Amino acid sequence: MKTDKKNQRREQIETAAFELLAEEGYEKVSMLKIAKKASASNQTMYAWYGNKQKLFESIIHRSGEQMLAFLTQAIAEEGQLEEVLYEFGIHLLGFITSDEAQIINRAAVIDATKSGILAQAIDTGIRTELIALLAQLMEKFPQTDSLSPEFGGTEMAEIFISLLFGELQFRGALGLVEPLTSSQIAARSKLTSTLFAKLIKQ
Repeated sequence: MKTDKKNQRREQIETAAFELLAEEGYEKVSMLKIAKKASASNQTMYAWYGNKQKLFESIIHRSGEQMLAFLTQAIAEEGQLEEVLYEFGIHLLGFITSDEAQIINRAAVIDATKSGILAQAIDTGIRTELIALLAQLMEKFPQTDSLSPEFGGTEMAEIFISLLFGELQFRGALGLVEPLTSSQIAARSKLTSTLFAKLIKQ
């Protein structure tokens, strides 16, 4: 199967898997159910993914690609740190508080006591890469040195992320908060980027 066609087929399978996840919950979803919904053979499913955990791991990696691509582009472009962080904050908050992200997060919580693959994918596949790219962005701006000589780009990236959404991701996974509205996302991102810019200029 050609690469483009295979990628398109994988996307169809993963879309079907996510729809089942949203409808039935992680524990009730099986490779057989996904195969039937996606009109795929079991042979293809197991050859491409191996098991259910690896299939959802692929979905997690795919979902983070847009966020990581935005940050990679921001590193390459010129602009004020506060403005870049504001735009990035909007993207990130929209991503982590969306219904789709909460569904994946709940699946990761359930799987944590079994394989732990989904939680690991979120942590190393998205968060670690995100922090690394954000650290590069921080280090690109000389004014970040004024925060403290003890804080490098990674530490400042962690501080920004903590200011931006704190416990939102965790509380959302527990079903304790609703997805933020676009105006709430913009306001929270603006406040965070402004506070962070003031902090590093102290």
